[in-house]
Amino acid sequence: MSSFRVLSPDIQYTDGGIPEREVAANHLDLDLFRWEEEVPAEEFSEYFGLLVWHIATIDANYMDQLKSCRIIVRCGVGFDNVDLKAAAERGIAVCNTPDYGTSEVADHTIGMILSLERQFVSYHNLVNSDPFKNFSHLKVPPGRRLRGRSIGLLGMGRIGTATALRAKAFGMRVVIYDPYLPRGQEIAVGVERVESLEELCSQVSILSIHTPLTDETQGIINEKLLRLLPKDSILINTARGPILDLDGVYNVLKDGYLRAAAIDVFPT
Repeated sequence: MSSFRVLSPDIQYTDGGIPEREVAANHLDLDLFRWEEEVPAEEFSEYFGLLVWHIATIDANYMDQLKSCRIIVRCGVGFDNVDLKAAAERGIAVCNTPDYGTSEVADHTIGMILSLERQFVSYHNLVNSDPFKNFSHLKVPPGRRLRGRSIGLLGMGRIGTATALRAKAFGMRVVIYDPYLPRGQEIAVGVERVESLEELCSQVSILSIHTPLTDETQGIINEKLLRLLPKDSILINTARGPILDLDGVYNVLKDGYLRAAAIDVFPT
């Protein structure tokens, strides 16, 4: 049986692509490169498909080297590092992996909230530096309980929904803003829905980002918006770095308006 040559230019792991090769079996001939490794230029025209993570930028110039490419698969949810228009113009199909990391990112989001609100890192650093002198809850800002608190979610896709269900399990009031969510979905999940991002921020003391990076969402969380949150709120971003205006985040942290921010992703 003939096989197709497939390139991954930014493979994330150093195991040689064990799961990828198991799935591909004899159907695909996989060439896996770390992002810092250079793919031989003469090989590009031979690849039928690409497996792309989140580091490589697949733009029009990149695609022009892929003379035989018919499909690009994103190993993740977002398409922000693939030029979809350029792919369409060249007849290259683009797919994502919509259920990638749903539970893991939702768990991570809740973990970050717990870390900030229950002061895990502060306590750890204090006790680690001197376990006898610093064994006191009075040496850090007081931890805050989650039950009864209001969390706002920007985006209610798979990860946003998984996060909402976890927050509800902690007894939190969940408020969401997602202009693309079908009506009634919020009722099925048991959360409240608002009609603007400004309304969302004014009602919650924890803001968590779960939206894709698009032209519409780039820089959407700015200083003006963050100052609509109640003072001493916290910000969580496990989505995409450029959704935040980092200068605005810095300003509200520096002057003490925002209590803390947990940022898992940064602009590249």
